Amino acid sequence: MNLPLSARLLAGLAAVAVVGACSDTPTVPMDASPPLARASFPTGGITIPEGQVGVYVCKISTAIQNGQPDDGTVGKTFVFDASSASGTPLTGVQATAGTGPSNDPGRVCPLVWYGPVGSEVTIAEVGVVDPEVADYTLDVVSLNWSGSPDVDLAAQTVTVTVSANPVFNNSSGRYEVRFKNSVTIEPPQDGCTLTIGYWKTHSVYGPATPADPTWDVLPLGPDTQFYLSGQSWLEVFNTPVAGNQYYNLAQQFMGAVLNVLSGASAPAEVGNAITAANSLFNTYTPAQIAALRGNDPVREQFVSLAATLDAYNRGEIGPGHCAEESDAS
Repeated sequence: MNLPLSARLLAGLAAVAVVGACSDTPTVPMDASPPLARASFPTGGITIPEGQVGVYVCKISTAIQNGQPDDGTVGKTFVFDASSASGTPLTGVQATAGTGPSNDPGRVCPLVWYGPVGSEVTIAEVGVVDPEVADYTLDVVSLNWSGSPDVDLAAQTVTVTVSANPVFNNSSGRYEVRFKNSVTIEPPQDGCTLTIGYWKTHSVYGPATPADPTWDVLPLGPDTQFYLSGQSWLEVFNTPVAGNQYYNLAQQFMGAVLNVLSGASAPAEVGNAITAANSLFNTYTPAQIAALRGNDPVREQFVSLAATLDAYNRGEIGPGHCAEESDAS
């Protein structure tokens, strides 16, 4: 999933703010309007006999509940069957998915079973009315009474025991089984990425033309000092790695930073890698890293972060590689 990316990337007077593409990710209000509107719990005209209890089934968007865009379930109608050795199980029950909060007026949680306390009830998600909705995988089932549901992911079922001493999460005293799905929505990815070979040849010093204006975002362009190296960005780009993992990471890091500054979105793992590399470059010099050998943990961290950023720059992760790089270089 993409996260807002903001980090200090240059030492001393050179500071660059790198911001990802997802700061506009919509948030979901926890209170619907009007404030008194509630999810509905229809019984289908059934009157539950005195001394018996009812179980209601709800479908909830995991994505929206986690502050992500709609995963395609909200407002769609899903079908559930109940089975039990006791009481009255219902089949073909249709539940309209909502955003999660109990005051979401779009969530419809119908009666799926009623009978005596202590009964064991199995509820299965068997289909969806709207054919455009994907076949989502059951991920999490929660209850509004005490106890742990027995979830079978493969069968899309959950088995619960209607406890004698329920602990309700709402004043209505309903037994609710809330089906959620495992869909995670990735925000749209913007831009595309270019390799370090492109960036080191497209500054004002060439040799490729025209120079890429992204370099101008740095305080001194390609002459900006690179952290504790005593070299400029361009000099670091042009230094052979020769086994020194400082330069391996530094070159991929500079490429990733320039890609982000040029408008390419960065997934969370790339943002985390840039932040971690920034910290390392504020701590170590090229000579210190060159002195490390084999499986030294610091050296391994340089190698691992370089691999992540290399994959990003090549388009293996993130928004993808720019198709025009071969023409531009």
